[in-house]
Amino acid sequence: MKIKHQPETNNLGLVIPPSPEIISFLSINKPSKVPDRINRHHLYWPKNYYHQNKLTTSFREHRFNSVWLLKSVHRDIHDIYDGVPYPPKEVMEVYLQEATILDELGVCIKAIEMINEAIYEDRVKHERSTNEHKNQRLNLVSQNVARAIHFEALPKEVVSTTINRALSLFDAA
Repeated sequence: MKIKHQPETNNLGLVIPPSPEIISFLSINKPSKVPDRINRHHLYWPKNYYHQNKLTTSFREHRFNSVWLLKSVHRDIHDIYDGVPYPPKEVMEVYLQEATILDELGVCIKAIEMINEAIYEDRVKHERSTNEHKNQRLNLVSQNVARAIHFEALPKEVVSTTINRALSLFDAA
């Protein structure tokens, strides 16, 4: 696939998502006969190019690799750029490994938040086992936060949001 115009990428070959300024610029004074709606934009396209094997498909379809935009802005991006070449295989593999850790971290955080809510609302019958379960989850969160701090491929904005959410659990504990 020959790509002449591609979105900006970082030093690892990963697409830098469109900034709010770019989105705002593309959406200024867009006359439309029908109301604009929200549309999912994959950062890596064309679809058939990325749906060649399990790695490239998983990479393209991961939730961290898409953004929600107005349909008109989405169309404009595809009019400006004609696709995105594969990042290096090793980068995609590391990205997906890091994304899995971050997803697991998110699950642990949600579990702790639910336990805290149950304790706060006095819905806990077995306080000792509930606290043991909570402490196990807090240990997993701590381990995964330590790993997440050293991530190389995932965008810092995605990582820092989850880490900040995890750290707030320790402040509340």
